[in-house]
Amino acid sequence: MLVDTEPVRKAMQFKADLARKHGVSPEGVIAWGTTPGDFAAGKVAMIYHSTGSLGFIRNNARFAFGTAFQPRLVRYGVPTGGANFYLFKGSDPAKREATLRFIKLMTNPELQARWAIDSGYVAARRSSWNLPLMREYVRQWPQAVTAREQLAYAKAELPVYNLQQVKDIIAEAEQAVVLGRKGVREATREAQRRVDEALRPFCNR
Repeated sequence: MLVDTEPVRKAMQFKADLARKHGVSPEGVIAWGTTPGDFAAGKVAMIYHSTGSLGFIRNNARFAFGTAFQPRLVRYGVPTGGANFYLFKGSDPAKREATLRFIKLMTNPELQARWAIDSGYVAARRSSWNLPLMREYVRQWPQAVTAREQLAYAKAELPVYNLQQVKDIIAEAEQAVVLGRKGVREATREAQRRVDEALRPFCNR
C-alpha cells in the first residue's frame, strides 16, 4: 500500500494549510463527533462530514443550508464506509440462515428508505429511491440527493489486512502534519515504514 507518495503528501499539506495558510479552518485537530453540532449551532459556516449527519442537521439547524460534492483538484473522490454485512461459510448453517434473513430484512427497500430519511445515510437500494415516501422526502430535502449522486465517483473501501491498524497509522501521520509536529515528507515516510511492517505478515503468501 502506497502512503509515501506525492498525492498523499499534497493532500496532507493542503489540510494543514487550510488553517495555517488559508485561515479557513481552526488550528489543530478538529473533533469529528462535535462537528455537526457546531454547524447546527451556527458556530461554523461549512463542514465536511458523513452524510449520516444529515438527519441531525436537518432536525437541529434553524437556517437554510445546502450540500455539495467534495471539492476536486484532479478528479472527484468519495470515501465510502459504514457497516457491512458478512456471511461466513464455515459458520453454523442455522446461524447463516438466520443471518441471511436479517440481511434481507435490513436491505428491504422500504426499510432502507426509512433508514435513509431518518439518518441521512444513502439508501443502498435503487428501488428505495422510487418509493413514494422517498420521492416526497427528496422533494422536500433535495440536499439528500448529493451523496447519492456523488457515488458515481466512489471507489472500493481500503482493501487491506490489518485495516484498522493501517488507518490509525495514516491518521497519526496526518495529525502530526496538521499539528506541525512533523513535516509532510517525514510523516509519510514514517507512515509508509509502519504500514509496510503491519502488512509484512500477509505478503508473499
